[in-house]
Amino acid sequence: AEGRIIVVTGGARGIGQAIVNRFAAEGATVIIGDLAHPGDTDTDLKMHGYAKWVHLDIADEDSVWKFAETVGTQHGGVDVLVNNAGIMSTQSIVDETVSDWDRTMAVNL
Repeated sequence: AEGRIIVVTGGARGIGQAIVNRFAAEGATVIIGDLAHPGDTDTDLKMHGYAKWVHLDIADEDSVWKFAETVGTQHGGVDVLVNNAGIMSTQSIVDETVSDWDRTMAVNL
């Protein structure tokens, strides 16, 4: 992965954060696309010159285009894209609203 440009959606925490850490440890430049700022992870990796957070709402087409433009302009392209972003509902299907369902589908698909 050394020298490669890697984008990890949903890379601010959880499995995505582990993916980011692994690619950074291998010497890749990692772009974290997420709604949430990764906090200490981003700061720690920046000190090594390997990571950058860019705001991304994967369910919003305008946000996706802006993210792609930012990454393309700053890095000239991407070698690897890890589509990790995903959400799940914690309520029962009976209590799920159409809006909740639509948001889950927009993010996960």
